[in-house]
Amino acid sequence: MPRFHYKAIDSNGELTSGEIEAVDVAGATARLEADGLKVESVEPIDVSSFGDSATEEIDSAGRTVERMKVRDFRRLSGQLGDLTEAGLPLVQGLSALAAELPSSRFRRGLRSIVSRLQAGGELGSVLKSHGAPADLQALIAAGAKSGHTGELLGRYAAQARQVSDIRFRAAIALVYPLIILLLLGVVLVAIMVGLVPSFRKIFEDFGTELPAITKLVISTSDVLVSHGIWLFGAMIFMVSAIWVVVAFVLDKMTRRRIICAIPVLGRLLRFSALARFSHLLAILVENGVPLPEALVLSGDSAGDAEIQAASWMMASDVESGEPLDRAAYNMPAMPGTLVESMKWHDKPDVFADTLRALTEMYKSRAHAQTGLITVLWQPIIMVTMGISVGLIVIALFMPLIKLLNDLS
Repeated sequence: MPRFHYKAIDSNGELTSGEIEAVDVAGATARLEADGLKVESVEPIDVSSFGDSATEEIDSAGRTVERMKVRDFRRLSGQLGDLTEAGLPLVQGLSALAAELPSSRFRRGLRSIVSRLQAGGELGSVLKSHGAPADLQALIAAGAKSGHTGELLGRYAAQARQVSDIRFRAAIALVYPLIILLLLGVVLVAIMVGLVPSFRKIFEDFGTELPAITKLVISTSDVLVSHGIWLFGAMIFMVSAIWVVVAFVLDKMTRRRIICAIPVLGRLLRFSALARFSHLLAILVENGVPLPEALVLSGDSAGDAEIQAASWMMASDVESGEPLDRAAYNMPAMPGTLVESMKWHDKPDVFADTLRALTEMYKSRAHAQTGLITVLWQPIIMVTMGISVGLIVIALFMPLIKLLNDLS
């Protein structure tokens, strides 16, 4: 397993450093944070083991190795599964696929893989040298033992696509109301800056007595006209400051807790991560991967810092002889349904079937949260827009109607 050098701050506020074994940087960070350390930096000792970036390296034979990104391997796994399941020649199939790819970076990486395979390289070791994630490497190794590599890779890729599809639809459902909200803000500012001052001049010229709501709208307009640029700058500064704090000051666990606390969106992300975790764990357990290793790999692939940290802690407890369900009992990131299923950990087939059923349940719940985004957020935005514009119109026309009545 790759080794990493870390620098962190312990519970006493003192800087500490050392080395740690982990699947990748994210896994090393999760283990350190689970031990109560605030991570300052984590760097791979063996550069060749770091597989989350796309870089070029030279192997021992002098060939260029195009290291690929993790998302590239998610896409590639489905193609590998289809080729293996159909019994087609792997090299020829990947060569044909490389010729059709629109992404030049992905195409270079795939051609590098084909070149290594043509030279007699074994699929698992070739993908590892190109930066394949540890969970994909474990699936290929498990598939080689069971003879069902194509099936495993196909299921792995299908699940990744389904989870990505859930998140994509959620993003689309969020983008629409956010665009509407932005347009609402532009319209309101345009009315307050361009239209309200004209009405104010009319009211002042005729000495019209103004109701409280009209005075409030006019006062707000005066502030925007006089200090609008400063207010806009202050808002940009606040948003930037919040982003810097969240991105660079808070650790991954804290960021994840904040995101998961957001109504609807937080539950959507958590259920998506749980679906990915339980699905991969089912595949690994079913194919004989040792439970501690399966927990670590599944946690790392979940895309959730809390689940990842919990998985590392559970793996450590299981290695120490603790039953899996007891190790998971006090983990906040692990829901009760998942903890209950872990009572079957000593019966791999039953455990895997239970995990697959939970995967479907978590995906259904994630779909439901996506629907809630559409059902709740869009009407809320539309009602907010109607109320905001309506109040301004009423505030401006109430004194105008009174003025017209007085003149008549």
